[in-house]
Amino acid sequence: MCVEWALPTPGLSIALVSQGAPPPAALAHFRTRQVGRRSDVRPDDDVLLFHGPGAAHAVRGFRLTAGPGLPPAAVLAPRLDWDDVSMALDHGATSYLVETSPGPRLLAEALDLTSQGATVLAPVVVEHVKAARRSRTGIARQRPCPDAAGRLSPRERELMARLTSGDTVPEIAAGMNLTQKTVTNYLSRIYQKLGARSRSDAILRWLGVLEIQAA
Repeated sequence: MCVEWALPTPGLSIALVSQGAPPPAALAHFRTRQVGRRSDVRPDDDVLLFHGPGAAHAVRGFRLTAGPGLPPAAVLAPRLDWDDVSMALDHGATSYLVETSPGPRLLAEALDLTSQGATVLAPVVVEHVKAARRSRTGIARQRPCPDAAGRLSPRERELMARLTSGDTVPEIAAGMNLTQKTVTNYLSRIYQKLGARSRSDAILRWLGVLEIQAA
C-alpha cells in the first residue's frame, strides 16, 4: 500500500543553529529563525535544530541538559559521523538526522515528531549501531552491556531485551502480562538508572554504544 504523507503543521517554529551550511530546502515549509546562543531561543520555538558539520559541538555549547526552558533538539548532519552522533545524544539532542537519508517530507515529519518529544534516528544511524554491536560482540551480540544490565532488575532487563528487539509498549505489555501503564512506569525507572532521555537513548546505552550517565 502506498501512503502519501501530508506535510506537518506549517506553523512549526524552528530555532536554527547553522554551522556554516545553508538551510535545507525542506525547512521552507516552516518558520525558521537563526539563533546563536541559548538565550536567543524563545518560549514559542517548537524545535531547536542544529544543522551543519560538527553540529554536536554546538549542541554541547547550548548546555541542553542544564535545565528546562529549551524545546526538543534535533541534529541534521551532512554525513554520518559516529563521534558526532555520540556527542549530540550525550549532550541532550532528542533526534539525529542525516541529510542523505530523508527527503523533504520525511525531514518535515521527523521535525514534527521531535517537537512532540519523540526520538527520531536516521536509518543510517540505526544501521551503524547494529554494525558496531555485531563487530564488538560477535556471536554474543544479543547480550547487553554488562554495566547496563547490572543496574537493572531481572524484570527491567527482560523489558529492555524486548524493547531492543523492536517491541512496542503494547507488545511488551502483552508479552510480560503487564498493563501498558506499568510498562511505562518501568521505562521511566530504566531511563533514570541508565541516564537516558528517550527509548532510543536507553537502547544505545543498553547496548554499550553510549556511556551510561551517572544517576
